[in-house]
Amino acid sequence: MTRNTLAWLRGAINVEASDVPNLFWSFLWFFFVLAAFYTVRPMRETYATRVGDVQQLFLATFICMLLASPVYNALLDRVSRAKLIPIAYRFFSLWLIGFAIASIVFPEPPFAFCAIFFVWVSVFNLFVVTIFWSVLSDRYSSAQGKKFFGAIAAGGSLGALAASLLVSNFDSRSGNWLLLLLTVVLLELAIWCAYRLEQSPTTFETGDTPVALLEQDQPDQVAMEPGILSSFVSVFQSPYLLGIVGFLLLGKWCATSVYLEQVDMVKQQVSDAAERQQMFARENWLVQIGTLIFQLGLTRPLIRWIELPLTLAVLPLTLAIGFFWVATWPTLNGIFALQIGQRVLTYGLMGPAREILFTVATREEKYKSKGLIDTAIFRAGDTLSAYLHTAMKSNLPGQNPSWWMIPICVIWGILGLCIGGAQRRRTVP
Repeated sequence: MTRNTLAWLRGAINVEASDVPNLFWSFLWFFFVLAAFYTVRPMRETYATRVGDVQQLFLATFICMLLASPVYNALLDRVSRAKLIPIAYRFFSLWLIGFAIASIVFPEPPFAFCAIFFVWVSVFNLFVVTIFWSVLSDRYSSAQGKKFFGAIAAGGSLGALAASLLVSNFDSRSGNWLLLLLTVVLLELAIWCAYRLEQSPTTFETGDTPVALLEQDQPDQVAMEPGILSSFVSVFQSPYLLGIVGFLLLGKWCATSVYLEQVDMVKQQVSDAAERQQMFARENWLVQIGTLIFQLGLTRPLIRWIELPLTLAVLPLTLAIGFFWVATWPTLNGIFALQIGQRVLTYGLMGPAREILFTVATREEKYKSKGLIDTAIFRAGDTLSAYLHTAMKSNLPGQNPSWWMIPICVIWGILGLCIGGAQRRRTVP
């Protein structure tokens, strides 16, 4: 890293010189991780419109998560943090190469390919992002998380924006295999950034949680209980983690409701598959522009000004208003606007705020319990939410499900206030 780069980063983000290497490589790592995901995400959404029964895809994803979680926990028990990242990321790269070959063999993807690809991308996204944030919550203290996570998340948004702009101008009729191979390259670049981050010294600020600091000083020497059962026990014995789980599940219910309504409207009103893929890609880059505005200019001052509890209630309140709007005026443009707004606040504000919740957790909670929450429980939320949404539409004919999501948003916001307060109590002033 050049001296000019260091000076620019210090001036732009207002950090100490000792923090710049960590921040720089964290920023670039997340850039490549989300660039990889957003290269394949529009394909997933397009294939979802071809398959049709999205709730079955969510169920299949949840089952895969249940099968994958023990493997992930076994890997955590046997390898160091430095080895975990290349093993996990290159495992997904092998799948990408296989999908690229299949895309050449089947220019018009069959039903089975569309379904498998949807499930795989959903699993891929959660694991690569979960590993990233688990490492960061281990390397950064609570105070540093509040200070830096917004800027680091902006790196991911820039990567997602770059990928979305690329895919929105890519004609899928020529075949998606080039995009799949590009994703392999992006994952290799992410591995390199993770390696450089691991070589950078860890720094902490005074006045943070002693347990977190003690474990972060020697992260690979802190033993974790083996097996996935310990992850379940850790989650269900901790009121704090259970609060995070409840907050996550309520949020998934609201987000999945918006997503399923969007998929249904697109399927009904847009017939061309290539046009659908470009439409979803355009939505992605609009989301990333909005997310960047938050991450580079609003996330940090908002979290510091209104503090974490109120920050966690912003999205639920906004979605309650959005659901009222869509219930009153149910149009394709309206549902796209709601989806864009929901995702901007989720990535730009809620994501960094939720990761701060884990900076006061033990290392066991950061890796194994957080991994369980962000993968299997996350996809369980998708599945349960999809079935609840379908049940509401079936049993409440003639009524827009958005009306029923408004009180769910209120409960979600109240829970956000509660767990934000719990996080503050865990942090030593």
